[in-house]
Amino acid sequence: MIHITSYNIDCGVGIDLQFNLMRSLHALKSLSADIISLQEVPIDHPDYPSHDYPSEAEKYLQCNGCFGKTFHFRNGGKFGNLLLSHYPLELIENVPLPVPREIEPRSALITKIKAKKIFYMIALHFPFQGECENDNELRLQLMTELQQHIVEKQYFPVILAGDLNNNETSPVLEFIRKSWDIANDCSDALPTAKTRKFGWMQIDYICSYPKGAFSCKYFKREDEYGASDHYPVTAGFEYNY
Repeated sequence: MIHITSYNIDCGVGIDLQFNLMRSLHALKSLSADIISLQEVPIDHPDYPSHDYPSEAEKYLQCNGCFGKTFHFRNGGKFGNLLLSHYPLELIENVPLPVPREIEPRSALITKIKAKKIFYMIALHFPFQGECENDNELRLQLMTELQQHIVEKQYFPVILAGDLNNNETSPVLEFIRKSWDIANDCSDALPTAKTRKFGWMQIDYICSYPKGAFSCKYFKREDEYGASDHYPVTAGFEYNY
C-alpha cells in the first residue's frame, strides 16, 4: 500500500503566528507517509531568511524532494509546492496555471514516482475563496485545463494531492468526480481548514486518475493541528494496474 499525505504548511507559521520550521516536520515524521505533497512552502522567506524548507525537509525526513516555484519573494526567496518521496522521483513539469495577474501566481508540480509500479504525482494549490471575482469559475477552468494537459501528455495513472480551496459539493469537485476517484469520499467530510469566506470546510484533497487505477483503502484527517492553519490529510492506495 502507498500512503500519501497532503499538507498546506502555511510557510511554517503556526496558529500562534510564530514561525517554527520544525513543528510541521515533526508532525510529518510522525505520519510515516511514503509520499508527501506540501503547499505554501518557503525558501528564504523575507520574515524568516536563511531557511530552506525543501532542503531541511529532505534531510530531516530522509527522503527525496522536488520543489516547484510559484513566485519569488521581494528578497529573491521562493514560494511554491513541494513533493517528498521515499521512492525515487523525477521532475516532469512545473506547470504555470493561468490566473489573473492581480492574484497570487499558481502552478501544478508534476513528478514521476518510481515506486514498485510507476505513476505520476501532482502537488497543487488553487486560489482561495474570495481571492478574485468569479473564483469558483476560475478554479473550475484551472482544473479543466489541468486535466486536459494530463490527458494530452499521458501523465497517468496519476495521484493529485493539495489544497483545492473547494468544498465537497463545489462545481470543481463535481467535475473531478466524473473522471477521478476522490479519496476523501472514503470517509466523513471533516473540515481541514478555516476559510476566510465560509469558515471551517474540507478543502484539502487527494484524488487519483483515471477512475479505477487505484483503490483507496482509507482516508483520514490527521489529528495534528497548530503547526499550520490546516490539518494534514492522508490516504492509502493500492494499485489496480
